[in-house]
Amino acid sequence: MKISSIDCRRLKKIIRKEGSSCLIVDCRPYFSFSTSNIKGSVNANLNSVVVRRSRGGPVPLQFVIPDERAQHRLREGSISAVVALDDRTSHWQKLKKDSVAQIVINTLSHLASGAKICFLKGGYENFNSQYPELCTELKAIAQDGTENDKILCSSHCDKFAGNHKPDYDQVWKREGLHESCSLPTLSVFFMTFFFLLAGPML
Repeated sequence: MKISSIDCRRLKKIIRKEGSSCLIVDCRPYFSFSTSNIKGSVNANLNSVVVRRSRGGPVPLQFVIPDERAQHRLREGSISAVVALDDRTSHWQKLKKDSVAQIVINTLSHLASGAKICFLKGGYENFNSQYPELCTELKAIAQDGTENDKILCSSHCDKFAGNHKPDYDQVWKREGLHESCSLPTLSVFFMTFFFLLAGPML
């Protein structure tokens, strides 16, 4: 499948005219995505082990697009265009073989969904600098902010501080799974396990 690179102006037009049928996949690290992202985009921050095992090839769709509704829309053909982006890469052909963005593109290009696969030239940084109104950012709290603002900021900092990762990227204790683990967390854990057993993918 042909991959095309689009500029920020083109993405803006797609969002304005084809917003409901466009899927934006942000390939930046989870912390960066959580701090600031294009409105309506989904994050494809892959588990580092899955990235190594994939060797740049395609991986199961649920690793690339964790959102089940987005998966369903893509498979049923209601998505006409998928736009992948990273921090600042100027063209998809300059992506490293084992980069998350390259793995995402390889995975999506193997789907028989009929959706057009695009890569955003200049990445999120370029788009955010030109169209900040189409992006959402974690509210920055001034030093003289109110007490409620400081509490809110503290809660966000606790949530995203350090090496916070999605549930499937956590290291599980040898004692076993905690009884409070949700079914979605368990399902993704076992999918990762079976993917690793399958060995490198072509």
